[in-house]
Amino acid sequence: MRKIKNIAFLLIIITFFTGCNLFSTRTPEEPDTGRSSFLPPTSVDIVVLNFINAIKEKETENYVSCFSDTAQSADYNYIFIPTSEANARYEAIFKYWDINSERRAFNSMVSNMLAESYPEFILKNAQYDVLLPDSAVYIAEYYLTIGHNLATIPRAFSGTLQFTLKPTANGMWSIQRWIDNKIDSDSLTTSWSILKANFAN
Repeated sequence: MRKIKNIAFLLIIITFFTGCNLFSTRTPEEPDTGRSSFLPPTSVDIVVLNFINAIKEKETENYVSCFSDTAQSADYNYIFIPTSEANARYEAIFKYWDINSERRAFNSMVSNMLAESYPEFILKNAQYDVLLPDSAVYIAEYYLTIGHNLATIPRAFSGTLQFTLKPTANGMWSIQRWIDNKIDSDSLTTSWSILKANFAN
């Protein structure tokens, strides 16, 4: 009699676990696309936030998505203007600089960093020189530290960036023009333009 009770109890347990799908295979999770912190750029402030996060997180596609895309319209052609010093040294590199150049340089920078190393990036004294419904000019001092493995350039970069931002027809903003300048009071620092040029290939 006890044997029959034990068998009945065992059958009840098996039925319970089978009914709960405890041993069924899980549906695989979607792969991480690396865009978790990227927000729809419905304002200038969000573009700047996406830009900062993309650099700190080493997310190339998030970074590139901050810039105007000529695929949307010829009016949104992205332009980068390097410091005069960098342009004199790397004129051939910057002559045809575009959004694909940004992607290559950022990818190269990331691949020359240790996996556990992340950039330190700070914007200071930020201000809007122009803020209109159809355009904005954002200016800030930048301080960027990259733990790369190139011996030919420093790891710390600073200067002043000037973004001209514009919205597309769907109301999404992006950086259409980026001007890089040295900080007037600091002639010894290395600019972001030099960093880009050295990771351009």
